[in-house]
Amino acid sequence: MSYCGQSGWKPGGNAGVGFHSFFNQWFALNVELRDFVARLDPSGRDVNGDGVANSSDVTWTSTYLVTANLMFFLPSTAAISQ
Repeated sequence: MSYCGQSGWKPGGNAGVGFHSFFNQWFALNVELRDFVARLDPSGRDVNGDGVANSSDVTWTSTYLVTANLMFFLPSTAAISQ
């Protein structure tokens, strides 16, 4: 078994969609779907089958992430300026 250690600067990008919904003045819900795109070899092994684990096994990969957050705001009432 061969291992291909990857280190250094690996730039990538991300894009996402989501919504933020307030139920009242102190409680909210945030839900997001994000796609992170970067050059990765998630297994760290010989992916292309050439018998050697090296940097040629690294490919552009999408990693999806779904998050849901419940938020509580304190104090529970907002001060309104006049």
